[in-house]
Amino acid sequence: MEASIQSTAIDVKEAEFQPRPKLQQCTTATMAAIHISSRPTGLSIDPLAALQRHTATRRRLKRISPLARNCLLLFAVFLCAACARHQYTGTVFEENRPAAPIRGQNYDGAPFILADLKGFPVLLFFGYTFCPDICPLTMMEIAAAQRALEQQAPALAADLKVVFVSVDPQRDTLARLEPYIHAFDPRFYGVRVTEAELGLLKPAYGLYTEAAEGHSLSDDYYLLDHTSRVFLVDREGNWRALFSADVTAEALAADLQALFH
Repeated sequence: MEASIQSTAIDVKEAEFQPRPKLQQCTTATMAAIHISSRPTGLSIDPLAALQRHTATRRRLKRISPLARNCLLLFAVFLCAACARHQYTGTVFEENRPAAPIRGQNYDGAPFILADLKGFPVLLFFGYTFCPDICPLTMMEIAAAQRALEQQAPALAADLKVVFVSVDPQRDTLARLEPYIHAFDPRFYGVRVTEAELGLLKPAYGLYTEAAEGHSLSDDYYLLDHTSRVFLVDREGNWRALFSADVTAEALAADLQALFH
């Protein structure tokens, strides 16, 4: 018995110093020759069966692991996309604040009432046709945003209403408003309000209008200093967002899509 144990110990010791063959180079004959006599009979292990199970497991892992990694990657990308929030360019109002009423005349002579547009998103811009820079540039960007939406979100583009309200009723007649609006988009509203109505709109929308320095309202030609912001009214008739006059068409279209997706 001692001789057997000693022999086994020598065999194992010698085996430790032998270079280990690669797993795929082990043959059935090699594994069948391995015998560990010191193990009790009841716990004997079939080395060949163990090797076969190990090899099969490795093959399954090789097949599954790339797929699992791809699935995890796609899942991570999905989570990132779901968690990402749109960064608004405009100031978005969370609380519902009804937009102040506006009553006037469209450039085609039809009565205009802002409340009649309930159910549609509305972009409001207050300006005047003699404005040499800010007003036409802002209207150009709004028109470009409208065209972008027609490509990116046709349903939203069809619903969107754009309203230009003149803050210079003294000179902005309906006859002057018509070609001005048509230069941007004939579907836009060009609204003239009375001096009395304009007086009500100023505090309601936080508007400021005064003759520019060196100019007088009694002059034949004058410039106005005025508040230049774009208001967004939602489908329920509430103020939804506020944009600066230098907002780009791309930023405006992106914000509108995020708000009305």
